[in-house]
Amino acid sequence: MTTERETKGKEIAQGAGIIEHQENVFHVPSQVSNNKYTVVKHYDYFSCNCPDYHYRRKGKKCKHIYAVLFWNDFKAQATKTEQYEELQGAAVSCVHCSSLNVVKNGVRKNLHTKKQRYLCRECKKFFVLNQEFARLKGDEKVVCTSLDLYFSGLSLKKISNHLQQFHGVKVHYSTVYRWIERFMKVINEYVATIQPEKMSYIVHTDEMKVKTKMSDWLWCWNSIDSETKFLLASTVTKKKYLSDAKLHLRQVKETLPQKPAYIFTDGLPVYRKGIKKAFNPTKGAQKLAIETKHIFNVGLQSRQSNNKIERLHGSQRERLKVMRGVNNKKALESKMESWKTYYNFVRPHEALGGKTPAEASGINVVNGSNKWSELIKKG
Repeated sequence: MTTERETKGKEIAQGAGIIEHQENVFHVPSQVSNNKYTVVKHYDYFSCNCPDYHYRRKGKKCKHIYAVLFWNDFKAQATKTEQYEELQGAAVSCVHCSSLNVVKNGVRKNLHTKKQRYLCRECKKFFVLNQEFARLKGDEKVVCTSLDLYFSGLSLKKISNHLQQFHGVKVHYSTVYRWIERFMKVINEYVATIQPEKMSYIVHTDEMKVKTKMSDWLWCWNSIDSETKFLLASTVTKKKYLSDAKLHLRQVKETLPQKPAYIFTDGLPVYRKGIKKAFNPTKGAQKLAIETKHIFNVGLQSRQSNNKIERLHGSQRERLKVMRGVNNKKALESKMESWKTYYNFVRPHEALGGKTPAEASGINVVNGSNKWSELIKKG
């Protein structure tokens, strides 16, 4: 049976006068004056400094204590409703049955982090969002930090040490490597479907030599757009014959929406025939198209330099130095493909005013500060 004090407490709670001054301390307005009474929540009981609590009730609940109890119930219910509406507005669906009737339901804890848990009211099953990062020791922030540190030049062991010191996450460096392999595969497959739009169609091409752990040498061919700095193609070959040059130039052709106006290279003879075969055929319908002009035998000191591609090679060598060599051609291809993604979509370029080459070339698939997270989720 509801008492008079409970009824009055509920009336006070429905007003706008209760203030939570600090944790477990509440200021409650009086119904008959301008006074405010202080209600304190102790371990297993409440106290109030009003006369009713001290003299009439003698330690039993007064209307102000009831007001705080009702106010806390209203507040909890409102928060629950807001969370549900927020989820509905964001179109969060159950990963088991795809229902939108889901609510927040505590957190899932492990040794390293906490993750928000949700309950589906239809199938009665629990789940967590960001399934891309599910069942990992670290959370989304830790994984993205690891990716960024790795491509910025840190070794796997240094990344592991950084995570332990600054994020409180103790993981072996081999775990960091598995994160990189897993998520870069997803991202690379996604960005491979995107073609740049705004290009200068002035291409700089060059090759560099890379040593493997087996004492073999491989060749890495790179081409970038002159204005946007977009890395068009990165090809790994065992030799630098004509067939190898043609392979790389075909990849450049597939990336560009139309044929380039100029290509700058050094004096390597295979470039002449390779560019002619790829862009300036002498037979068929393409013969009437505008020819791509080949500016060859350029260098660091020449009037028409290839400094832009040489700068790119410097950045790649910095990354490869930390890796201390790669095992074979397949491993180098994988690393160069991932580094190409980092260079185009994540790494800001000073010459572009802090934009990435992808943004400078009209690709706006990632707009937030955490580009790694957006790329993973889109992939």
